Amino acid sequence: PASCMQKADEKKEEPPTLEALGKKWNKFSSAYGTVMGTWASTSGQALVANLCVESPDVAKEGKLDILEVGCGPGNVTTLLLNRLRVCERPFKAVKILSTDFSESMLDLAKKRLQDVPRDPAITVELKKMDACDLGSLKTGTYDRLISNLCYMLVPDHKKAFAEAYRVLKPGGLACIGVWGEESNTKLFNLFPRALKKIGVDRPENNTRSNHHLQKQGGDDGLRKMMKGFGFRRCTVFHVHNAVGCLDGKELTQKWLRCMGDEGLAVPVLAKLRETGKYELMCETMSALAEEILEAGQPIGLDVSIMIAGSDHNTDAIC
Repeated sequence: PASCMQKADEKKEEPPTLEALGKKWNKFSSAYGTVMGTWASTSGQALVANLCVESPDVAKEGKLDILEVGCGPGNVTTLLLNRLRVCERPFKAVKILSTDFSESMLDLAKKRLQDVPRDPAITVELKKMDACDLGSLKTGTYDRLISNLCYMLVPDHKKAFAEAYRVLKPGGLACIGVWGEESNTKLFNLFPRALKKIGVDRPENNTRSNHHLQKQGGDDGLRKMMKGFGFRRCTVFHVHNAVGCLDGKELTQKWLRCMGDEGLAVPVLAKLRETGKYELMCETMSALAEEILEAGQPIGLDVSIMIAGSDHNTDAIC
């Protein structure tokens, strides 16, 4: 029956495969590490600030085990190390396991961390791991879990969140940032708007939107989701990863570095060059960005921050 048929204009979004993710982020690692990784520091700082490394449970144990999922080029790892180095230090020892599925990202993180001042009481291990399968890690191993802009990317977020809950100790805490409201994310809307303005059709893209977790029910949906995986409570708030730029032209140049040959090598850019519309697109995108900046608004990514405690009938951690 017609009522059972998928509508012709209905867009079916598919999650990326693990292999595709690995290839994408290995290729994208350098551009992300030098350009986009800096933009992500705002949400990273919010996660570190809410990790509660000075809380009573830490002082009681005397040590702290932290798991980082999706460490990328080590931006948040660096923020975390700096925080641990200068805080009140109720702990005697800290062990951090920073994981990522991209070997290229892990190589960048290794290089970055070599320049970070270190304390003998704080150790960091980098390891290639799949967020959806942390099987090599024992249940109830970690006091804290931190992850910045990873969980909305994984092929199966349900498995990934279930694994996050599993590896946390009783009374543990997870601080997780994912892509937030699409309507408040102007950075990734500029290019499609520029294409439309110069009369170029945007290529079909059936890949699942990175905003899919936020879209499933907003902030209340995120809270309900985390409780469904066993977390006792989940606080949700938003931060904005604004791109630092002096004008629209600089923003466009940074974006093109990530999307061009140095980064993801988006096919439509090559097509624009072939048709002689590349420069026009750049000028149009710069003008659109300038309008936003002139209006006093940020251009960046809205991030949903989830602070979730594991459900073991313990008192509040923070």
